Amino acid sequence: MRLASGTAIAAVTVATALCGGITLTLTGIAHNQVPRSLGGVGTIMIALTATVLLVIHKWVTDTRNERSILAATQRETQAERTRYIAAQAALDNERTRMRRDLDAEHVALAERARVEREALDDEFEARRGDLINETMEATVKMFHNGQFAPDTRRGATLIQFPQPQPNRSREHGVVGP
Repeated sequence: MRLASGTAIAAVTVATALCGGITLTLTGIAHNQVPRSLGGVGTIMIALTATVLLVIHKWVTDTRNERSILAATQRETQAERTRYIAAQAALDNERTRMRRDLDAEHVALAERARVEREALDDEFEARRGDLINETMEATVKMFHNGQFAPDTRRGATLIQFPQPQPNRSREHGVVGP
């Protein structure tokens, strides 16, 4: 048990008092002097009380274990913080890479859609001319075959006015239509 300078001085003082108390008690017993023996016993009790207080003081103020636990906890916390920062950086890098990949894919898809649209427009324009030619040929053939001849059977349509209805009898003052 390592003691601080003040505690070491107190421990030496207590040890001296204890030795003095034992000596005083033994001398009192040897010479048959009760007051000297009681004084020695009192000094021993005071020295033992002081020893107990020193041990309690040391036990209460000794923080070596707590400091070592705190240091270990701080190291673990720092290591966890470092891992967290590294994970955060990796996540940011991954997000950046994914954003770049998505942007590149978006550009590639837009370009591909533009190329396909142009190809479809070209194909439609080429096919449009053929469709117009086919339609014109079919129309000319239909004219020659008489399928588009005007319909002469139709005449004018006469719209008939409604016929008046016979008068109904007026009974009991009821007004009719």
